[in-house]
Amino acid sequence: MKDDLYGALVTYDGKSVGALQKIESRFRECVDYPEALIELFGNKTGHVCEGATWLFKSAAESGLFIQSSQLLMFVSAAMRCSIWSSQLHICQTAMYLNFDDMDSVALSVWLKPLLTHERPFLRAWALDALVTLADQNSDLRGDAFTALEHASHDPVASVQARVRNLRKSRS
Repeated sequence: MKDDLYGALVTYDGKSVGALQKIESRFRECVDYPEALIELFGNKTGHVCEGATWLFKSAAESGLFIQSSQLLMFVSAAMRCSIWSSQLHICQTAMYLNFDDMDSVALSVWLKPLLTHERPFLRAWALDALVTLADQNSDLRGDAFTALEHASHDPVASVQARVRNLRKSRS
């Protein structure tokens, strides 16, 4: 299954959501779909990594059950992602997952440099992911509060909007 999924993602052009939706409908019901996607997170061929992270995000959004062992793989694989769009997908996926304390701390370490990334949308969603992790692990609340405060002074409107939404949803 993983080889077939890889073969389908190799043809992905990095832009066509329709192509990803076709791949998703073909493989989504496979038992090892989440693991196969996670294993492709760090792939450097073409747009395989971006496609795999987008598909994983889509699966998480639609309620695909992710086991705790898969979350450990997810966190480890996230650390191999260096493409900003894949990092964005991972940040946007965090709200759909329930991390244990160890995984949440590890993912928070990965997120912190993204809070100052040159791409504002990635900064905003890294902040969102960190706050989500802090909701699950109280040991991260200080880091999340500090990051929220820092981001509230970001000159970009999309980052400030994310700060407002995060504060509003938690008050």
